[in-house]
Amino acid sequence: MSPRACRWPLAVWAFVVLGCNDAKTVDPQTPAETLDAPGAVDPAESDPTPNTPMPTDPAPPIHALGIDDTAFFDGSAGKAMAVARKELRKGGVPALRIDAPFAIDTEQRSSFPILGVFARSEADAGDLEQDSIVVAVDLTNGGFYAGPALRSGKLSGKGAGSKAGSKAGSEGATQAAFVASSFDLDVFERLPGLPKTGATHKVYVAQHGLLSNGTACVLSGNAAGGTPTEPAALAANVAEHADSPQAPAAGGITLSLPAEAVSEPGGSVVLRGAVRARGDSARVFLMATSDKSSGPFSFVVDVPLRDGVGYFNVDVIADEGPPKRPAQWHWYAFEGERSAGPANLRLTPGRPW
Repeated sequence: MSPRACRWPLAVWAFVVLGCNDAKTVDPQTPAETLDAPGAVDPAESDPTPNTPMPTDPAPPIHALGIDDTAFFDGSAGKAMAVARKELRKGGVPALRIDAPFAIDTEQRSSFPILGVFARSEADAGDLEQDSIVVAVDLTNGGFYAGPALRSGKLSGKGAGSKAGSKAGSEGATQAAFVASSFDLDVFERLPGLPKTGATHKVYVAQHGLLSNGTACVLSGNAAGGTPTEPAALAANVAEHADSPQAPAAGGITLSLPAEAVSEPGGSVVLRGAVRARGDSARVFLMATSDKSSGPFSFVVDVPLRDGVGYFNVDVIADEGPPKRPAQWHWYAFEGERSAGPANLRLTPGRPW
């Protein structure tokens, strides 16, 4: 077994517990220190110092999975993903973790791969392929993109794509009720409008009320992107309300939403949010998904800030735009590098619309 392989279980545990870019990994802009190889001094050089170190190529940055960017493209991440599936399943806690390359030169690469691991109880697993959403927040240009992630994606591992087989393995009776799968997808394929160069995108996967960690990728090169689309604007009430949640002290978003409401004309149920950010305003992207809908539904709310804090209120029933179909809904919010959610709402049928 190679030295890197020996490190996989520990590295994968960090991936499982902390998430990918949330784990302590090497910054792609700050390569890991390397041991310089000694070299002879040219007598013609004016520097009299003997054994002047010769330059060496920096070591590639390593992800929490114990792989570098190349493994996302050449198919060599299989062993690391198998270990991640096992560890996540043994944890016995619903979880969704993803990773993506630190950087992609789109003149050299035509895909934007994501590798992910999913674990959930058999009873709640549902259909991963049908209900997963991939999200990209354009941190450079301020855009937002969301679409189905795995309608023809690739799944592997125990319980992949179905509940059958999840009882196999040796984790014991407690873990036997858990499904563990790994998957991969191409963001460029799933989000064709995404700018492919000169941008940093932070990507997520949402599924059945779980939101993965976010992982950022820098795109360079001259590849042409698709046509960007702007989410629908919501004319939200942006005043602080007595029921508004408190903004996070360190920056970010907080959401609150009643657990259940009746969907009918004249009804009302309000999604409330608080955001702390820099500047005079914050652009908050909202996304709603449902286990019974093709979705996702995405919106944008421009929130004025006072002393760095702002508020927004969206009436899911009364306002134009938000979906009102009776179902279990999951609401998420994104602002810059921050995310929140899901805030879960079950809409039950009332008088017909």
